[in-house]
Amino acid sequence: MALDRTPPNVALALLLVMALISVYATFDVEFSLSKLAGLLLGVFVFFGLVRFVGENEGRLRLAVLAFCAGGIALVPVYLLGTQWKLKLPLLGDIAGLFPVRLTGLPGAAGGFNANPVGGSAILFLPLLFLLV
Repeated sequence: MALDRTPPNVALALLLVMALISVYATFDVEFSLSKLAGLLLGVFVFFGLVRFVGENEGRLRLAVLAFCAGGIALVPVYLLGTQWKLKLPLLGDIAGLFPVRLTGLPGAAGGFNANPVGGSAILFLPLLFLLV
């Protein structure tokens, strides 16, 4: 079964080639294996969604709805699990309303770092604002 032709195919191929090179260059393969597995999972999910959606407008609407619902569902998780380290006093007062309550999670025992939380939230916001 051949891969569907999509605009990011070349970029994904280069990314996978560089991932193989990084496995060769890493100091510990076991350390890098989880990131490599995450990359492969992302590529497989991408092509799975491309195959699922295809040319069907109803499935595209379903995929966009699921993406938006996932983003909205993450908001309370972000608010309850982020370590807010703010430099502005006004924002510190607002962040004080949301103490870290989700602790002890694997990889984020003390809560989430605010930078990846913001980076992942920015994936959802433009589409949500566009649809409103």
